Amino acid sequence: MPDWEVYYASTADRAEIDFILKKGSRVVAVECKADKSPQLAKGFYTLQETLKIKEAYVACPIQGRFPLNLTTSAVGISELIRVLRKKVLPRKLKV
Repeated sequence: MPDWEVYYASTADRAEIDFILKKGSRVVAVECKADKSPQLAKGFYTLQETLKIKEAYVACPIQGRFPLNLTTSAVGISELIRVLRKKVLPRKLKV
């Protein structure tokens, strides 16, 4: 994706986020999983909170998207590209 800076984050405790994408003030965490029902380690959420990342996606082999929590959604690669191309934050999950 043009204009995005790409980073990787990890801690000494082995928490990690595969990709941190930054474009202007927008920061997005992306984790990659091969499972259609992805499970994220607690360390992912801890690192996401520490870095104050409010938008996160788990790229996995699905069509569309489904929420994992208030800030994180599982998405297929086409949906991830669509969301990253948007200039505004994605819609919020209604609880």
